[in-house]
Amino acid sequence: MSHSDANDVVVAELDVVVSNQLASLATQLVMLQQPLRPNWRPYNTDRSGISARFKPQARRLEMTLPLDTRGENYGDCAEAHKKISSLTLRSTAVEDAGGCACAIGVVREQQLLLLPLDYTLQLRPDMSYLNAESAKQRKEGEESEEEDVAEEPLTAVEVTVKRLDDALGGGGAAAAAAAAGTSSAAAGGTAAAAAALGDAVTAELSQAMDPIIKALAQRHPVCSMANVRQWLQQQGGEEPLAKQAAQLSDALLDALVTASGHVLCIRRMYVAKAGTTAATEGLRKVIVGLLTDKATLRKADVFGAAEAAGLSPTESQYQKVMRELCRNNGNHWTIKTTADM
Repeated sequence: MSHSDANDVVVAELDVVVSNQLASLATQLVMLQQPLRPNWRPYNTDRSGISARFKPQARRLEMTLPLDTRGENYGDCAEAHKKISSLTLRSTAVEDAGGCACAIGVVREQQLLLLPLDYTLQLRPDMSYLNAESAKQRKEGEESEEEDVAEEPLTAVEVTVKRLDDALGGGGAAAAAAAAGTSSAAAGGTAAAAAALGDAVTAELSQAMDPIIKALAQRHPVCSMANVRQWLQQQGGEEPLAKQAAQLSDALLDALVTASGHVLCIRRMYVAKAGTTAATEGLRKVIVGLLTDKATLRKADVFGAAEAAGLSPTESQYQKVMRELCRNNGNHWTIKTTADM
């Protein structure tokens, strides 16, 4: 043992607990980075008036922070269109580097609690107002020949800003610890969800949900919690209990959906356990297994795993299953995030 190793002693051994409390819900956990600001100089979030707008499908976030227009660093001699009373931060997505997954971790009560992140956004100041006047003048002198393209609207969202110590307080950590852990804990959660509904209602709902979720899995092999609710509303005319189930909380509805046994929950998406084509069922199981472990897949990953499983899929079989379960992002595939209802 070297001298440096002797001085670098182990001071604690911690149990590592991965919290899957959000894993099957509509909620997503996103890390917001501010690469242009050092950690000792954060944006001032103590003032009131902070607002945010979000495009969930495009994964685009805008935040508006009010400025101190009476401070010594605020210039009053700028041109009118350059005088701003608030700063807008606009996000850009951080590309997934080779399927590397990240998580937020906190140490509480001799446990390292990990909450997996869905994705990461970087916030930078939006400087478009600097060119707004010249762009407006150009637009007035030209006739646009482009057709309007429908774009996903930015939706206002509620903003709550918390300091790190507050956000990772004992209560939140305790809740994460209670939700995390073993398969027995997950089974207990399902039982608790069933008990909360009441025995008679639970049995009735479970019986009604089984064929409905089976039909959903056959029609839409990958769907979100929002898709499940939409499907239940659509089936409500023939089965009144479907509408009742659609009004349940995410946790209770998730318990009923997964208890049906027709779907798996992978990265907050419900994936049908079985496909509709026997010839590709083996390849499908391989791909589903890969999606469980990796956020992104490449062709070499799939064919390598298929070969290890003793399969020799054709190109057409590969394309069929991948397009059924995933979306193509150029050089890699990721699991679909919604179903075309």
